This record gives sequence, C-alpha cells and structure tokens, in this order.
Amino acid sequence: MYAKKWEDFPEDDRGHAIYFGLFPKESASNLEITLARIKPGREIPIHSHENKEQVFIVLEGRGILRLGEEEQELSEKMIVHIPLRTEHSLRNMDDINELKYIYVSSYI
Repeated sequence: MYAKKWEDFPEDDRGHAIYFGLFPKESASNLEITLARIKPGREIPIHSHENKEQVFIVLEGRGILRLGEEEQELSEKMIVHIPLRTEHSLRNMDDINELKYIYVSSYI
C-alpha cells in the first residue's frame, strides 16, 4: 500500500521551481505524480519528453504555458494535456506568489 502525507516528501529545489515527488516512478510501472511550485517570475525552460505524456492540474496562481507554437494562460482549476514529444514551458506570471500545480506523467 502507498499512503503518505504531502509533508513527508523532501523538496527538490531546482532554482526555477521546487518539486515534490508525491508518487515516484519507481512506485508503479508507468505512472508518476509530482507537486510543482514555480517561484514568482520564474519559468520552467522549454523541453520535451521522449518517453512520457503529462497532465497538469493547476492548484494556485497564474501562468503562461507554451505548448509547441501556441501559448495559453493557465489559472487555478485548469487541466492541460502535454502530448508525448511536444515542446513545452511554463512561466509564473506573478511577481509575488508561486504557481502551484500537480503533474501526472504516464510513461510509454
């Protein structure tokens, strides 16, 4: 059984964002769940994933998602799908508050 409180997870501060591996990839065959907090005014650089697709669930804040050639403003209670091999980045639009979201990754 896998049952843990969010507070029990160590933080992984990568400068632009802080990550909490809520359900690490090693706990399942093709699933991972992570809580991410993008610092005010910061951005997760553009990147893509060769072996996973993702779903973002925005909890708090506002951001700009770049997905391929398109940009979309995101806010709390929004869900977005990041297809396999699609370039994407996410920028926190706020200079004071963090952008908080959960992403679910499904590995192929």
